[in-house]
Amino acid sequence: MAPTFVTGGRYDGIAILGGDGVAFGGHCAAQSLCAAAAQAGRDRLPNSIHSTFLSAVVPDEPVSYEVTWLKQGRAFSVLRVDARQRQRVCLTSVISFHVDEHGPSHQIIAPEVALPELCRSLDFIPPGTNPEVRSCFDIREAAPAQADPAGHPAQTCWLRCRQPLGDDGHAHAGALVWFSDLSMPWTADLPYLGTGPRIGASLDHSLWFHRRFSVDDWLMFVQESPIYVGARAFTRGMFFTQDGKLVATAAQETLVRRPGATP
Repeated sequence: MAPTFVTGGRYDGIAILGGDGVAFGGHCAAQSLCAAAAQAGRDRLPNSIHSTFLSAVVPDEPVSYEVTWLKQGRAFSVLRVDARQRQRVCLTSVISFHVDEHGPSHQIIAPEVALPELCRSLDFIPPGTNPEVRSCFDIREAAPAQADPAGHPAQTCWLRCRQPLGDDGHAHAGALVWFSDLSMPWTADLPYLGTGPRIGASLDHSLWFHRRFSVDDWLMFVQESPIYVGARAFTRGMFFTQDGKLVATAAQETLVRRPGATP
């Protein structure tokens, strides 16, 4: 997943196909996080990433990740990563890292669902997408999806990496960036699957990391889309461990344009 160090704050990677002839944005965002992490150092884990997708990335072509320091403090480090391809900035991300601190805590209660070992595998491949970008995860249906647009679309799944990532906390954070961009756009589109072609693209994507976690273990991803209007769908989600700890929160706005719509 991690891009290759070149010089200074520059790293190089290769884009992978997401679907419909364009690269997978979640992979570029995950590589941006890994490039920033290499500069920030192993003693600080990411507490947030905010990515804005500016233009489509061509698959199977080089992408350059240029890291710029914005802040280096006693508790926080903040870096910007610009992903460039063909001399154009395709994605820009601001990534914050935080040292461990202790204090009072509270969190929302995790929903009660069946254990992952008792859940069926989700082998659904969204139309027009590359199945390879999902193959690195074991994904299981934790609760029946809600696809009624009169309420709001929602789905809950279990996930874990098929190949262990070891003890590199930065790699585990990157895996969540990857997975959330796989899943969240399709949560918003659940009521409209099978209604004909559409054009989709991530517009912006944010994750907040609350605790240390491992994607070598099962994580529950609870997602809902409270609104889809004007060709823009908003989705939010929460990642929980099996013992109910909230480890990350995600939010994404996605362009989902259907035939007949005009920009």
